[in-house]
Amino acid sequence: MLFQYKGLKLIDYINVSFVAGGIVLFVGLTAYILSSGFFDIFTVSMRKVIVRS
Repeated sequence: MLFQYKGLKLIDYINVSFVAGGIVLFVGLTAYILSSGFFDIFTVSMRKVIVRS
């Protein structure tokens, strides 16, 4: 934060925290969705389509 904004203001801290939290949330949700098997139906159906071709 000090390198980019050259100071310690509350709004700058909030902006940096929001971006960092958003990245962590996005990675966590992506890992959860992929590990839950949500795309298994899509994977199985695509394998059936490719095998028939």
